[in-house]
Amino acid sequence: MPTPEPSHRFNAPWSTALKGMSAFATLLLLSLPVIAFTLLPPRQPIAQWVLCLTGPLVLICSALFMVRGYTIHGSTLQIQRLFWNSRFPLQGLLSVSAEGPALKNSLRLAGNGGVFSFTGLYRHSRIGNYRCFVTDFQNCVVLRFEKRTLVVSPHDPRRFVDLLEHTLNPHRWN
Repeated sequence: MPTPEPSHRFNAPWSTALKGMSAFATLLLLSLPVIAFTLLPPRQPIAQWVLCLTGPLVLICSALFMVRGYTIHGSTLQIQRLFWNSRFPLQGLLSVSAEGPALKNSLRLAGNGGVFSFTGLYRHSRIGNYRCFVTDFQNCVVLRFEKRTLVVSPHDPRRFVDLLEHTLNPHRWN
């Protein structure tokens, strides 16, 4: 019987900035129904209802795609979402490095810019385009593959990097 592959779980702690941005966005988005029915004239019911439903829908979608943690399971990285995991095979991993706050000035090309997480496609002048699954830009880890780059923010970046380096080059550790 084969030995089960070990799993290593990492939390995705929220930075102070993410907490503040999420709180502000939640207040703003939940106030849209009040704004819709107090500021828009009653003769525009479609506009009122569209504005009324937009805020809660954005919050629900953002919550669904939030990053809750990371698991390295064998040769797969799992990004834990609210109700599912996004899986990325680690085959072809070229390098992994803890970048700390080095990616702070990234440009968001598409995705979520701070409502419960930073996710989507981003660009940084040094590393180029990357898929972002971050809750704290102070603790970024960059995973480079031949055709893609992922950025995550585990609670213990050094241990995360060590585990992936072992995956990348297991003979170095023997």
